[in-house]
Amino acid sequence: MWKHSVKFSFITNQLIIQRAYLQKYAKAIYKWLRSLLSDISLILPKSIIQPSNSKSNLNNMVSSYFLAQSLPLIELDKNTIAKIPMSVSDAVLFRHNAVYIVAGGLTGLGFETVKFILNNGGGHIVILSRRNPNTEMKQQIAKAMSEKENTKIITISCDIGHYADVKKAIDSIQKIFPNIPIKGVFHSAVVLHDGILENLNLSLFEKVLSPKVNGAVNLHCATLNQKLDYFVCYSSVASFLGNYGQANYAAANSFLDIFCQYRRNLGLPAQSINWGALNIGALNIGVLLDQPQVRNILQARGLLLLSVPEIHEYLKKCLLLNNTQQAIVKFDFKLIYDSLASRIPGMKRRLFSLVNEYVNNLDDKNQIKRSKVNTQKSEEYILSLVSELTSVTLGDITMSSLMISLGIDSMLAMTLQQRVFEEKGVNVSVVKLLDPNTTILDVGSWIKENSSDEEKLTEKIILDTKL
Repeated sequence: MWKHSVKFSFITNQLIIQRAYLQKYAKAIYKWLRSLLSDISLILPKSIIQPSNSKSNLNNMVSSYFLAQSLPLIELDKNTIAKIPMSVSDAVLFRHNAVYIVAGGLTGLGFETVKFILNNGGGHIVILSRRNPNTEMKQQIAKAMSEKENTKIITISCDIGHYADVKKAIDSIQKIFPNIPIKGVFHSAVVLHDGILENLNLSLFEKVLSPKVNGAVNLHCATLNQKLDYFVCYSSVASFLGNYGQANYAAANSFLDIFCQYRRNLGLPAQSINWGALNIGALNIGVLLDQPQVRNILQARGLLLLSVPEIHEYLKKCLLLNNTQQAIVKFDFKLIYDSLASRIPGMKRRLFSLVNEYVNNLDDKNQIKRSKVNTQKSEEYILSLVSELTSVTLGDITMSSLMISLGIDSMLAMTLQQRVFEEKGVNVSVVKLLDPNTTILDVGSWIKENSSDEEKLTEKIILDTKL
């Protein structure tokens, strides 16, 4: 209607300010806006739209927020959607006036997460653990709080594998901090029981799966009425690379990866982080770092150790990127190829884009290397190789010599396995090499039975020549 040269237009915001509607009627809306301002140049600003990242704003916000790399901007005149990059360089990850839960926060990566939250603005942290902190751990907690003013860390005894315990813990948190919202959950709990697959029964699977699987579901259900900013599950590189003797652990972590997809589909925050080898006293793939032999085995497989500063740096990047699943792993690509990718076609395909040129060159080199050793009989080859690796003279080794009696340990077994595969194209099981009853003859026969037709043809030609 018109009155005193003033035109009023009524807009149903709930209908119009929606992406689908704007996309469909963008040009019509643009023409309508132009008609309203026929005498005025219409300039639609294209600027970065994002909430303030200042500490004061984050502390006073009540509703939950999601961190994102970009936001959509619909250009009405072109009927297109552009991605506006968000500035995250000065982002404050955590609010001081909020509670963050760290399940399994008394050891290793869990306690590093506690310190990480404190160092990035968090003021109230609750550690859920099945056991109470010992004297040393209490001192570490007190030290962490003393380094940050007005911060509080409490521990609550809780088995997150049982929903009743988790619900009770959440109720306790709300009583302890009645006016402070729970804004984040970090699931770092883990139980390990390694063993080859044929030795893992149902109870051993349940033992390892319970804290990971039941824990994630219970934390999810108990916090559904909380407006969380973070729900972060600590998974492992074992879920997509695998790790010898850890089928149950790999399965548990694979569940976490998929469960975070499920939460995202519900419109809830969730991130799964696949950690590699960590230099923090205990590795997320289930072995202790204070054992030099373990460290050597990991490095022989191409998994390099992440230091504490690197852990904090990449954890921050992950939270800012906010992808559903991310891996934080440091690889030596030559070794990872030798130990895994060269033998497992699926693994080679996964890593191919990262190491394309290297893989192609290495394949050619391996072909040349194999062609040189394939003229050697399997028994002679394994005798020579074992002598080289163990420094035992050939005169002291016979075909009936036990591998273990020659000093073949887990490290040497992995090296032997790698050399045989590179030079003969045969994958010999480490379990077989470490079997106390395995002899040089057994390994030689295994190589011969599984060698390429080229070696068998060579042996046939030699035999025919002698005849």
